Amino acid sequence: MRLLPRNRWLRRSLYLFLLVLLGSAGLYGYRHLVYRESAKYEDRILAELNQIDPDWAWEKMIAQSPNLPDDKNGYLHLEALQKKYSSIDATLIPDLPQDKVKLPGRPKLDVLNFPQLQDPKFKKELDEFLSELRKQVEYPQGWIPITWGQDAMTGTKTPPPLTQQAYFLIWDARRQALLNNPDLAIEDLRALLAVAQASRTPGMLIYVIVSWGQENNTVATLEQILAWSTPSASTLKKLQEDLERTLQKNPLVNGFRFERASSYQMMLRIGNQLSNGVRPPGAVSRNEIKRFFLNIRYPMYAPADRAHLLEDITKVIEQLKNNSPELKTTLAELEKEKEEAKARQNQEEENDAFSNVRPSTWMSALLKPSLTGMLKSDFNWKSTIRCGIGALAAERYRQSKNRWPENWEELVPEYLQEVPEDPWSDKPLRMRKTEEGLTIYSVGANGVDDGGLPEVLKTKLDLGFRLFNPQKRSATP
Repeated sequence: MRLLPRNRWLRRSLYLFLLVLLGSAGLYGYRHLVYRESAKYEDRILAELNQIDPDWAWEKMIAQSPNLPDDKNGYLHLEALQKKYSSIDATLIPDLPQDKVKLPGRPKLDVLNFPQLQDPKFKKELDEFLSELRKQVEYPQGWIPITWGQDAMTGTKTPPPLTQQAYFLIWDARRQALLNNPDLAIEDLRALLAVAQASRTPGMLIYVIVSWGQENNTVATLEQILAWSTPSASTLKKLQEDLERTLQKNPLVNGFRFERASSYQMMLRIGNQLSNGVRPPGAVSRNEIKRFFLNIRYPMYAPADRAHLLEDITKVIEQLKNNSPELKTTLAELEKEKEEAKARQNQEEENDAFSNVRPSTWMSALLKPSLTGMLKSDFNWKSTIRCGIGALAAERYRQSKNRWPENWEELVPEYLQEVPEDPWSDKPLRMRKTEEGLTIYSVGANGVDDGGLPEVLKTKLDLGFRLFNPQKRSATP
């Protein structure tokens, strides 16, 4: 009994059909096996995450967003001031050139003046505006009203953080110091910290970056004020307490929690879209063809990619929450991966964007550079704030004892709760006496003590705060 057709071409067609059928079955089996293992990995990570952080999912985080009363919301207070004093524009403020701020040298007051100050009506309105801004310290919390969507990128509407007030507060703090009103300058800086808090809305890393910038500017401006004047110890103590409260809030934890939930939600949506079909390449080019085949392969690896994302960010979040010394090791690993990826990219052909892309880490790998950058910024922010706290305690000690402290132990517990730790070295911040006064500094990202010299601080190899002897200050009451 003949099972195969007599016609040779029909037989060959049948062989080809069977070969395609077997290949398709093998490919389907392979895809199913890979997807099953990928899904097992995701299920394991999800189970662990639900144990660590039961409310990690996007919908739960949105539902638990803070709901501040309008009369206690610092952001709404700033927004109302901006509308009320709309004629006062931060573009009026002149820049203070760096060559005019060579500490402890004192710039001329004219550098900070602008023509509108000659108008009595404008000057009165500006003074009222600044007086209202100083009341921001009565609003220790702020919440930017965000309209949430499917994730942080889709449907979410984020109002811009209000930064104009910060420029005016920095300008006025400098100006008051030069006018020999140092306590009023410190009040401006306390208000500046409160403005930063109003922008620190959990959920968006951009708001964390904005608030960090304003808090770093607070410390930088404080260094100038203490170089030009001598505020009272009681006013300095209030600012020190504000900085200590700022340091306790650890905003990056909430920022990364929202980033994790939002990114997972977005990756789910992209994976589902690719599972429903892939468009053919739009043009005949190497990149387009590689993208096309990557899109075809990605759905079976998508659960593993999502699991990598959750695992990487959760590891960082838990280390941040526990202030773990392993955080620096994690940062070093991320830096190494970043450098290796950069080296591979340099070896690839120009404009070849999809070489060496692993489907199982395609999208999660794209987020690692932002993880690295935010962690480094967090270390630098902590270093700067702790240097500011240490400098305030040392200045208060000098005013009381008529000399600089010899070490941190002389400041604890009367002037400091504890010895400030350098996040880059896990050792106390450096304290070095100089001919001009006292320098408090962190070793910075390179982990090397470069001496905290002015030229070193300028290049950011070390991060620090310079305090000057009273006779070096140009405006000591």
